[in-house]
Amino acid sequence: MRRGVDFEETGSSLSCLGPRTIDEEFDDDGEEEGRVAVGCARSNSYYRLPQHLLKLSILKLDGSVFDVHVARHGKVAALKQAIEDVFSSSPKDGVGNISWSHVWGHFCLCFNGEKLLNDRAYLRSFNINDGDQLCFIRHLSTNYSPMKRQPKNQNVSFRQHQIT
Repeated sequence: MRRGVDFEETGSSLSCLGPRTIDEEFDDDGEEEGRVAVGCARSNSYYRLPQHLLKLSILKLDGSVFDVHVARHGKVAALKQAIEDVFSSSPKDGVGNISWSHVWGHFCLCFNGEKLLNDRAYLRSFNINDGDQLCFIRHLSTNYSPMKRQPKNQNVSFRQHQIT
């Protein structure tokens, strides 16, 4: 195991990129294998810092509550996916396949009286913080338009009126 510090040359100065630990093993060909980097590595690849997660409680229509974890800077779509993942990983106690398109078409999430309808909206735009509770509420999507039924006798009289 080798330890050291990586440096980056920027203009006329050197910047310390931080410590690195590299485990190197060589196979019979002399090629490196099992290279694991902790901290910074020699390559210029970018390592993302772990995202901070929000723990949110979701209140269902039946009054039960479950928790989800979603990125602090996530979008509504990521929250919906986290909810779907909770149900897909939970034991199947009497729950069949859930039609999520049906769920999201008829229900939506709500926080402080505001519906989360835009999947591309950031959670922070709703001022959602760690530990907050959201709830499901009934919602009809814009593509759902039930036909108004008229009494049969009204249709018949209308047709007779048109014919005469």
